[in-house]
Amino acid sequence: MRTTSFAAGLCGLFASTQALADDRGDFAQAVAAATPILDYRLRYETVDQDGFSEDASAVTSRLRVGFETGSFKATKLLVDVEHIEAHEEQYNSTINGEVQYPVVPDPEGTELNRFQLTNTSLASTTFVIGRQRIIHDDARFVGNVGWRQNEQTFDALRVVHRPAEGLTIDAAFIAQVNRIFGDRSPMGRWESNSLIADVDYRLGLQGMEATVSGFAYLLDFDDDAPGQSSQTYGASAEARAGSFSGRVRGAWQTDYADRQERYAAGYASLEGTYHAAPGAFTAGAEILGSDDDIPFSTPLATLHKFDGYADVFLSTPAEGVRDVYAGAAFDIPAIGPFNAVKVAATYHDFADAGGGDRYGQEVDALLSVRMDRVSGLLKLAHYRADELATDRTKLWLQFGWSY
Repeated sequence: MRTTSFAAGLCGLFASTQALADDRGDFAQAVAAATPILDYRLRYETVDQDGFSEDASAVTSRLRVGFETGSFKATKLLVDVEHIEAHEEQYNSTINGEVQYPVVPDPEGTELNRFQLTNTSLASTTFVIGRQRIIHDDARFVGNVGWRQNEQTFDALRVVHRPAEGLTIDAAFIAQVNRIFGDRSPMGRWESNSLIADVDYRLGLQGMEATVSGFAYLLDFDDDAPGQSSQTYGASAEARAGSFSGRVRGAWQTDYADRQERYAAGYASLEGTYHAAPGAFTAGAEILGSDDDIPFSTPLATLHKFDGYADVFLSTPAEGVRDVYAGAAFDIPAIGPFNAVKVAATYHDFADAGGGDRYGQEVDALLSVRMDRVSGLLKLAHYRADELATDRTKLWLQFGWSY
């Protein structure tokens, strides 16, 4: 009996030792399978804005360095760090005190950009915990503000579940928003007790690609920005059939958490595109409403992507905003030494949400090129004011490289 017990114990010890050795081997393989994260972006930005005696002139660079491991027990680790440097600082970075210049919100700094664990041990489910990038749909409500040198990230627990073909449920609890203004800015961090969720369902329709979505954003920013707290519920539908595609979206927003103002404001957008390769021609309208001078807001969005590149409407005006726009884009797969070339232009006409007050007009244009790991960008925005803000012209020249 004792011999049998002793033998069983030896077998158990051997099995445990073997399992530990296997784990160490698997862990070493995960580390060895790590992939680097390395990219560099150099940008020149100039702003000529009425009301300032000096034009802004900013030469900034961003270096991002990090890695993502291979999988160990269905878990990966991703870490990256950003360093933003100002090589020419004739601009208001929001923290450098150069208020005689227009704002270019790219302050210097070095910070942890992402530190996240991703686990896929449950079928059809992905868990991400830590400092991470979150982008919902087209980033109109939640995005990473990837245009600015310092990326917006979130300290969050995120769950993405795909219970059936075509159905995706994406939900997260956000404990902190790490904004583009950096660690040294009083606006750089928002403590949060926010819940966000987006549900997408891809429809299997003959001759058509279609997706319907519903979303809810319960934003609670504690003492850092209680005036930005809100609850938003909405839905969207998009489809493409042949050469035509379109999207419609609506949402309703009210006060939430510790916000003192009481309001209820709506959002609506409609967009259609005609595709004729290599071109695409788009027209649409977007309205962010207002209630007693309290406007519909999207504080976590990638705002530069919407309502014009001149960034006049990063904060929604008290009377809301209506953007009626039309544009064209041409994507050329390859020309000369370049793998891809894009040329685009858009015209915007801005008014208040009701359309009674004309805010102004804007013209945006860009040229982007890519050659293997190297990219280049030339972009221009000109806003002409009628009844809101002041005239301004912005120009960007950008060089990028990624590993």
